Amino acid sequence: MKRRIFLLSVAVMIFLLNGVIFSQGKFYFDADLATYRLDDDKTRLKIFFSFNHSNLRFIYSNQKFEAFANIEVMIKDKINDKIMFDDIYGLPCILADTTPANMNKRLISQLDFDLAKGDYIISLLGKDYNDTSKKAQINFEIDIHTYDLNEPRLSMLQLASSITKSGDKNNIFYKNGLEIIPNPNSLFGIGLSTLNYYYEIYGLDKLGKKEISELVTVKDLSGKIVCSKEKKIEPIQEIQAVIGSVKTDSMQSGSYILNIQLLDENNNPTDLKTEKRFFVFNPGEEIVTPQSDEQNFLRSEYAVMTEDNLDDEFDKTIYIRNKNETEAYEDLKALDGKRRFMYNFWKIRDNQPMTLANEYKIDYFKRIKEANEMYKESFKEGWKTDRGRIFILYGKPDELQRYPFESDKRSYEVWTYDAVPGQGSAICVFIERESQTGIYKLEHSTIRGELRNDNWEILIRKM
Repeated sequence: MKRRIFLLSVAVMIFLLNGVIFSQGKFYFDADLATYRLDDDKTRLKIFFSFNHSNLRFIYSNQKFEAFANIEVMIKDKINDKIMFDDIYGLPCILADTTPANMNKRLISQLDFDLAKGDYIISLLGKDYNDTSKKAQINFEIDIHTYDLNEPRLSMLQLASSITKSGDKNNIFYKNGLEIIPNPNSLFGIGLSTLNYYYEIYGLDKLGKKEISELVTVKDLSGKIVCSKEKKIEPIQEIQAVIGSVKTDSMQSGSYILNIQLLDENNNPTDLKTEKRFFVFNPGEEIVTPQSDEQNFLRSEYAVMTEDNLDDEFDKTIYIRNKNETEAYEDLKALDGKRRFMYNFWKIRDNQPMTLANEYKIDYFKRIKEANEMYKESFKEGWKTDRGRIFILYGKPDELQRYPFESDKRSYEVWTYDAVPGQGSAICVFIERESQTGIYKLEHSTIRGELRNDNWEILIRKM
């Protein structure tokens, strides 16, 4: 029986979103990971997550408003298909009132797990305790390795909304004399104009270098350098914690890569580097003032988006665009035309046009990211696979049954959906035609418009 363990958390004001991005209707939460050295044999995995107040159902009782966010954490050994951990944690939230000042905050917490070297699947199921119909899931696949002090290495990067000195070792966010408040959604910009980061260096003293520098570089997705800076790292210790920050208030809205690389005493790059993706939302000072559609376009990320990024984004819309849209974009030759096309493509799909963000687009690319993490096949990105496509279009199945290969049967998976929009329950069957390739093809589905083969069971038999 799973326990419901109550966690400490912190409520952080999110002026950045001003209470409009996270609506009552769509339930989701944010999560991120980082790993650090524990000892020679194990690694400390930190899971960061946050729930938005405006996304939870508050119940008025005893002159206060109460809400609970639940998160179920399941850690599975991918190679042995063995569940290593499965438990539920609760984050209570008590408010004196539900004014915008309180609802524009989020609950942030973290969990620590000590893992041996191996490949793991981390499944996080977030729920609203007061409204069980509200739930969302985030999955990660992670290769856990140990940090040997005889081999110089960098830990994963942790992005934070704030990093301050602290002596409170009982604080769940305490680490090496610091209070590090994580930012699980990796979103910065207006209202949160400074990206703080933390990482650790192991075995640096083994390099025998007198001077080591840190090169910090921020690039957009086209590879263009947005900003860079260097600083010396001292003193050089066996285990060294490093903190820093990057200003994001002048960056255009969009996605970026924060890259950290160490330089030797001659300013030459070493092999020690780590990076993480983050997002910036900078709409400008005027938040809700009426403006023409032309002004909206000029202030959007599409006004300056490169052609490579536009083409890449268009490619990823293959599952939701129609024939006319495909032909229209492919006929475009001018860069400005492509920019305006993609701006309008998402605008007409925005199911909450009164908010600053396009929740439909955010959710779509979130599923693409998850599909890439879970369903990559050989040299094919996860979003391009059959399982990735179904996941992007219909979300996580309500039930997933995996059947490993046997002497007379191929490996296959059966996905069950309780409620496909406009249809009801449905199943999808994916079969690995060639053993041990990890390539699964959709061979049967009862979803309207998908391939249907009621005799699919014949295909799992090895002839």
